[in-house]
Amino acid sequence: MRLASITFFFSFILLEVAAQLPEKKYLFKTITTEDGLSNNIIYDIVQDHKGFIWIATDNGLNKYNGYWCKTYYNIAADSLSLTSNVVRSLAQDNSGNLWVGTKEGLLKHNNAGAPFKRFRLDMNSKFDNIEVMELEIDAENHLWFSTQGALGFVDLKEKEQHIQKVDFRSVSLTNGSDSVIHSNSITGELGFVDTHTKEVLKRVFDSALVRQKVYFGKYSNQLWLPHNFSADLDSNLYHQLPELPNNLLPSAFLEVNDSKLWIGTDGGLFEYDYKTKTLYRIPLGASTLTQQIRCFFQDNTGGIWVGTLGGIYHYDSYRKSFDHSKLRETNNDVVMGILADGHTIYASTLGDGLYVKSEDSELFHKLTLPPNYPSEGLFIWSICKIPDSQYPLWMATNAGIIGYNEKDNTITKLPLPLVDNIFKESFTILNSNSDYFWVASHKGIHKIKKLDATIVKSISLANYFEHSGIQKIVEHNGLIYIASEGEGLVAYNPKIDTIVSIKGKNGSDFNRSIWDLYSSKDVLWLGTNEGLYRLDASNTFIEPAHVNNQIVYSIIEDQGHVLWLGTDKGIMSYDPMDQSAMFYNQKHRLKNLEFNRKSVVSTSDGKLWFGGINGITSFYPQDIKEKNPNKPLLYISELDAITSDTIEKISALQKDIVIPWEKNTIEISYIGLNYTNPPLNKFRYQMLGYDPNWVETNAPKNARYVRLPVGDYTFKVQGANSDGVWNETGAELHIEIKPPWWRTYEAYALYVLSFMGIVYLVIQLKKYRKRITIVEREKAEIAKKVEQEYISLNNKSKVYLDLLKFIKSDGNYLEFVTDDKTIIDRNKLKDVLNELPPNFVRVHRSYVVNKNYIVSQNSTTVYLDSNIEIPRSRTFKSNLA
Repeated sequence: MRLASITFFFSFILLEVAAQLPEKKYLFKTITTEDGLSNNIIYDIVQDHKGFIWIATDNGLNKYNGYWCKTYYNIAADSLSLTSNVVRSLAQDNSGNLWVGTKEGLLKHNNAGAPFKRFRLDMNSKFDNIEVMELEIDAENHLWFSTQGALGFVDLKEKEQHIQKVDFRSVSLTNGSDSVIHSNSITGELGFVDTHTKEVLKRVFDSALVRQKVYFGKYSNQLWLPHNFSADLDSNLYHQLPELPNNLLPSAFLEVNDSKLWIGTDGGLFEYDYKTKTLYRIPLGASTLTQQIRCFFQDNTGGIWVGTLGGIYHYDSYRKSFDHSKLRETNNDVVMGILADGHTIYASTLGDGLYVKSEDSELFHKLTLPPNYPSEGLFIWSICKIPDSQYPLWMATNAGIIGYNEKDNTITKLPLPLVDNIFKESFTILNSNSDYFWVASHKGIHKIKKLDATIVKSISLANYFEHSGIQKIVEHNGLIYIASEGEGLVAYNPKIDTIVSIKGKNGSDFNRSIWDLYSSKDVLWLGTNEGLYRLDASNTFIEPAHVNNQIVYSIIEDQGHVLWLGTDKGIMSYDPMDQSAMFYNQKHRLKNLEFNRKSVVSTSDGKLWFGGINGITSFYPQDIKEKNPNKPLLYISELDAITSDTIEKISALQKDIVIPWEKNTIEISYIGLNYTNPPLNKFRYQMLGYDPNWVETNAPKNARYVRLPVGDYTFKVQGANSDGVWNETGAELHIEIKPPWWRTYEAYALYVLSFMGIVYLVIQLKKYRKRITIVEREKAEIAKKVEQEYISLNNKSKVYLDLLKFIKSDGNYLEFVTDDKTIIDRNKLKDVLNELPPNFVRVHRSYVVNKNYIVSQNSTTVYLDSNIEIPRSRTFKSNLA
């Protein structure tokens, strides 16, 4: 406990001494275990060739994408895991491999999902201590590393990579120019090592170097050595560091550009302008752990990462910088009236009087008003500077109009006519360019002489505002415009003493609540409960400019003619030239999310100050408007093919993925790397061939597709940074959902062939059935013929078939020959043949014989008996087999 108290006291003294230096403020984002880091003690940071940030901690290795961390640990039974959870150093070689130095040696990771490859440092007693403290990659693609007292290297160009040792007791090293590695020893010896020969070219000893970290600047191309370094070394080779407060020792260096060096110590962060020789303190936080810095890293977009014992501090010059001021240390710090007088800011809180902040002060202090008007209970709605008045500061309050002279601390209350006992408040004051200023009561406006604060004229608006009070008066193009809460806008012409009600488009009543008016050249801008409206000099009616259902409470124009609006949901910018709008809220680190009516001013340096429900938000518009040109780097990391009981993870490193039909529910993981303000990055994705339009999202959510139909698709994803600058090239992945075998081209060809075969079979079957029918019919006819006993001739004669031997054709007559007679009939042979049974065959054009009577035959003759010979022709030869 005593030791902890001493440490805290010593750290407090260091901070007090450092606080005497001029201060440089940067807007840092913190990354700690609350954001997914495995440990808050940070030893080294590096960015790989894809853009991911790798973080070495006291308990594990982290891969960070701006949203979450993937962590790597030592697993006792796994020889492909880290050798130790204490990760000291990191480096990336020219091939994209990540080298990791741990408390237990050196590892290589190819960053493509492969495990870690271990390199033994203790083999053959090369290294007594195997804790790898620092890593460097030289121009020749050699890996250099230092342990506690030794220097080693690996030739990465060799196929088989081996650890080699250099004869130098190194505790710190840095990559130099001209093929030289600079290394410092425990005893204060600085070595210049040739990266080709691995020999120590030069050794320089100085007691100021004992256990000191060495650093070679990439912009200055020189070494940075302690302020009290005095050894014999060419002065063109090095810069000397400034003397740090309380003899603090550097623990880390980073040349940010060609004039600025960041120096990390155990007592805070410093910036050294080595062109002007000026040292600044950069505040990081109140914790003593965050003051103890171990590493720096500058990423590929210029962002700076600071590793401390209390987490990471990340600075990005494109991150929007909103300052926040409180009038008092209380949650109820509602700022209403606000006034800028040069660089001096006057502001009021709700019911707690008036506060002021001068140019040379960071804090507001409360003004003590005279006893005749105590500040407690005073609600100041508006503050106006009237330099020509006896009371230069005028306030519109819940008690009416009050004038205040800060020099002699006197106050006056100006009684106004047209004021009843119920509504005494005044919300607005207008300082005109004449000898008069205007103030508003609840339902009237009053012309006041500046010199002696006498009321010259009072104008009642009760006929125009029956229920609403006056919120704002402004002078625009010679007219005085008066805005009300719910009953529109009127214009008063002081030259002819007339009042006109301003209508909306198409002559409709404009009944919106108007909270603020702003005059800009020929346009009068209106902040309403629906958004921003405008009244052009060329028109006589009010028209919408940007209506989005946000309440616009306050309006101001910057030096670039862009409007800035305080709303109920944050701050909005609106460019009248292209009608573009940008919105800023808690994701931009705004502490005020709701701003108050008419509560905005601009100081002479162009800085804008908005009063809100939680103090004052201030910023330089040019810092906010500057767009971040760095587009997110898009990657598709993984595809999950999902079934009812399994999830198959497929690496998206292969650009063409084929998925079987039964795994057609898929989920695609993607990421966009831009570290300026990741919560404000935007994404859109589309599955070409399935999604009709882009699907937009504000976070890298997985894209899920349920039962994706069979076919070829291209998944595309694009991303935009926090300023809406899109990477339209993005990333894409070709996906083929393979059909089941029965839906392949081969299957379809088989289906066609099978169909054709079936059609052919059907046709043949029909033919067969038809033939069978014919045959059956023929059989029936034949059977009928066989059963018949005779045939009837045309001459009415009957010829019995069992007695008929043959038939002879003779012209138009036929001879029917039996054993005992011959019958002649006028007939045709073919007609008679159709009526005969099958035992009657035609053997000649003129003869038909009964086969039952044939006794022999040859090629020319058929013999019925020895007495009857029938000629046989070749035409009918086949009828007798």
